[in-house]
Amino acid sequence: MKEKIIKKHAVARLKAGGWVCWAPAKVRFYENDIFGVFDVICWREQYLTFIQLTSVSNIRTRERKVRRFLEKNKLTIPSAVYVEIWGIKKDKSFK
Repeated sequence: MKEKIIKKHAVARLKAGGWVCWAPAKVRFYENDIFGVFDVICWREQYLTFIQLTSVSNIRTRERKVRRFLEKNKLTIPSAVYVEIWGIKKDKSFK
């Protein structure tokens, strides 16, 4: 499934849950991810969530990508910040 479609479903689901979301627009020949890793950032109350979107079959690869980013930059995740990887299934639900 194309990234644009996955992002559209994810943002719609998040907004329905009361989250304020931002996903960078697709720009040809430039980096389109937040920090080069995440596809969507969303905020609700005191919680901030960074989400990497992918297909279910690529979840493990994306987990390694996020871990490498955190290790390379010597970052730890604060208690009010979440990092999630969402894999879309064929029925357009997320794992």
